[in-house]
Amino acid sequence: MLHLFTDAGDGIGYGHMMRMQALSKSLKTASIPHQLHLYQSGEPPTRDWLGNALPHHSLVVVDSYRPQAYFYQALQRAGNCVVAIDDYQRIDYPTDWVLNPNVAFEYIPYQQSQAKIIGGAEWVILRPEFTESLEPLDPPSHVTITLGGRDIRNLLPRLLPLAMSWGLPVEVVCGHSEGKEALNNFANEVTLHGQLSALEMLILLRRSRYLLCAAGQTLNEAAFLGIPTVSICVAEDQRFILEAFYQSEFLPARLYWDSPHLETEINTSLQQLQDPERKKAYCQSGQKLIDGQGATRLAKWLGELLQDMAQS
Repeated sequence: MLHLFTDAGDGIGYGHMMRMQALSKSLKTASIPHQLHLYQSGEPPTRDWLGNALPHHSLVVVDSYRPQAYFYQALQRAGNCVVAIDDYQRIDYPTDWVLNPNVAFEYIPYQQSQAKIIGGAEWVILRPEFTESLEPLDPPSHVTITLGGRDIRNLLPRLLPLAMSWGLPVEVVCGHSEGKEALNNFANEVTLHGQLSALEMLILLRRSRYLLCAAGQTLNEAAFLGIPTVSICVAEDQRFILEAFYQSEFLPARLYWDSPHLETEINTSLQQLQDPERKKAYCQSGQKLIDGQGATRLAKWLGELLQDMAQS
């Protein structure tokens, strides 16, 4: 049996959940039986799989920053084959495999004492809505800003006046409802969105002339779609990702949330994206990086691991 463990919510974000839900859909398409175990924080929280009974003699995939080494060791003692999804070498994983499904894989100096390591752009997991046939839309018309499920650095109140000065309609994805309420002062000047479905997010991105986003899952989606993008690193696990996209020439600059000159750096990046030839080159570089087949590849690989386990 195959088990997927992941989480989402306050203090966690939504990227891990999105990846595992996308993988789950690919597994269903491939007719591979599995169980998705999702813990969601908040009020009320769902039952936490960290405190539940562990599976035995199964294939287990964990996409979460919460478990420590002892959790993975317990999984292995129960006879499981364990795959840890990692973004930045968070810990030394006592697992069979570590998979880094990111463009940044080659930039991370992995030192794992036990696990076999794979990763790279070919494993980037996109939500299926992004990889299906896309209907034509009207020409891009607005600026979209999204800094993740929660604006952990409280950048939006600082950046919205800057974005409004660009002379384009501004659409803001706030994620958490509290984040949306905190921006009510801007409600008459910009369009505020809470949490969006994958399809809603896809449409919003495709209608964006420019995107300002954190260096998380949205950055992968923007590269795949070829959206002109300015990205800001807002967390430690995004540093390698930002660097990789910059070195791959999808981004005009590396921007960091704590820079005292952030507004000036954003404006400079936007000026580069306004040059038609540069913008075309940036967008094409992003689309070359990510082919949208990561979830399908991962489902196929997990199916092969299951077969190997059945034969051993």
